[in-house]
Amino acid sequence: MSNAAEPLGEDGAMDGPAHRATLREATAAGRRAARAQDPAAEADSLLAAAGALAAMGEVERSIVAARRARSLFQRIANPLAEAQASLLTGLALLTLDRSDEGLEAVTEAAMLLDGVPDASSERSAAYSTVAGAYAEIEAYELAHGYNIKATSIGGQVEGGASVAVRHRMAADLAAWGERLAEAGDSAGAHARIREGLSIAQSCLADKRPTSDAVRTSCAIVVGECLLGLGDAATAAPILEDAFARALLDPRLAARAALRAGIARTQLGRVTSAHRHLARALSLTTAHRLERIQGQTHLALAELFEREGNLVAAIREHRAAQCLTAQRHERDRRRRLDGARARARLAKAERETVTLSRLSYEDPLTGLGNRRSAQEELPRLLDTARETGRPLALALVDVDRFKEINDRHSHAAGDDVLRTVAVILKRHCRDGDLVVRYGGDEFLVAFPGLGIGDAGRIAERLRTAVEQEPWERIAPGMTVTLSIGVATADDLSDPAGLVHGADMHLYAAKREGRNRVRLAA
Repeated sequence: MSNAAEPLGEDGAMDGPAHRATLREATAAGRRAARAQDPAAEADSLLAAAGALAAMGEVERSIVAARRARSLFQRIANPLAEAQASLLTGLALLTLDRSDEGLEAVTEAAMLLDGVPDASSERSAAYSTVAGAYAEIEAYELAHGYNIKATSIGGQVEGGASVAVRHRMAADLAAWGERLAEAGDSAGAHARIREGLSIAQSCLADKRPTSDAVRTSCAIVVGECLLGLGDAATAAPILEDAFARALLDPRLAARAALRAGIARTQLGRVTSAHRHLARALSLTTAHRLERIQGQTHLALAELFEREGNLVAAIREHRAAQCLTAQRHERDRRRRLDGARARARLAKAERETVTLSRLSYEDPLTGLGNRRSAQEELPRLLDTARETGRPLALALVDVDRFKEINDRHSHAAGDDVLRTVAVILKRHCRDGDLVVRYGGDEFLVAFPGLGIGDAGRIAERLRTAVEQEPWERIAPGMTVTLSIGVATADDLSDPAGLVHGADMHLYAAKREGRNRVRLAA
């Protein structure tokens, strides 16, 4: 399975031979898989192609490939891979400012990941990418929650959470701290920044293999955190070194140049500050990195103010304000789209819960259905074996139910089944399993009871049904039960236990009905 998709940067993509080669290989592999009717291999190839297309800036084609991959992963019941495909779709949509659809896809990916039971580096990386998507729209508290999930799950696999996952958490903490500082919450800002600094420094000290881009970004995060804590002297050389190592990645290089310029401004090194900020402005303008570009204009305004050049400072402030206004409008649309997406998702969750409940519930009686019994019986048997306590099971059949339907109507028959269900629940214990097993047949499991105690409860059920005033449903109506009871042993499986009870149920019917028959 391919790695989880990485967030797309504001600059869109890094076109290069490696991505084109990946796309060619994935496309060829996908065609072979389609001819061989191998949906798993075809889905993997489509996801790899979607990632390569996104990296090359062909975002629309990436979305098409990722959606096709998700459909195939859904068909073969691979929720982790389905989440990865949904995540890549969402990230691509967000880069196109299709915020409503993008956030919905990212949130769906997170929900799929929540349903994956196993800890794995792939699941950890996917949660980290979800966090990155929310951090991009400055939903830092939500992003932090997913970062915690990513690091927690990563800690359960061999080697612990990856450097990339922990770096993502550090970067988001640093950005969160910066936003809190802008809002005037210095205590909250320092707490987040110090935590981010500690994680970023541990990432740099980690000797496990990781990409040069991640290590460079870790160094930038360290520099950003030091700046946020007021230590420009230590931050400046770290950021300048990171800039030198990030020249092939415009986004990283722009971040490093901007922060280095701010550090040198704080240290009064005007010439080097101008040089770094000029580099940052050139990179952000060429690659349309609007957020960093706005921050660069503000840093230049502060530098010009220090020099006493107020005309230039005003010009830079206006440029920053123009970019900020554009971003705020997009953010407003994103928040509105996000609210709509959350409302739709909440509705979908409610519908999913309802469908899940209905899939395990008999709509006529409100009891569990055969499917619920098939899931619960193995658990009850395992518990009985582990604790050494007995487990008895009864199959309950309404005698001559077809005659009741034929003589009194199907509506009357439905009333009979509902009433029998109520009687069974009333006379069984809270921990007993009572389900409608099918048609006019019910199943009752008695955890902790042997054959004698279970037989006494079964007799109580039979008597209660026989004595019920059935004429309130239809004149002349009588209803009785036949019940077979069996007990589990160390070799019992669910099917064998049910079969044993069924044999005794048929014995009760052969002997004249309206009776309980127990295993010897």
